[in-house]
Amino acid sequence: MIATYQRTIFEKGDFSICSFKPEDESEPPQNAMKYGTFVGVGINIPHSEDVKLNLDGDWESNKYGLQMKMNIYDSSEKEGHECSENEDMKTQ
Repeated sequence: MIATYQRTIFEKGDFSICSFKPEDESEPPQNAMKYGTFVGVGINIPHSEDVKLNLDGDWESNKYGLQMKMNIYDSSEKEGHECSENEDMKTQ
């Protein structure tokens, strides 16, 4: 899914929770969308505004709602990256 970083909700070390605006609002599940954005969680998420990211991950529901646990993202500025809660960022 192509999306643009909007803001950081929480950050601790390399772990971030951020909001993203999808290019196509029909792609994320509608119950994940709030005010035209959705929440993604992962390691070393780029915090560059106006950079389109190609996000891939699994949708997980928790007490904060439905969020994308990001497995892989890439942008026009960087190579593809793999995200993991237990490992540092790995370049593919």
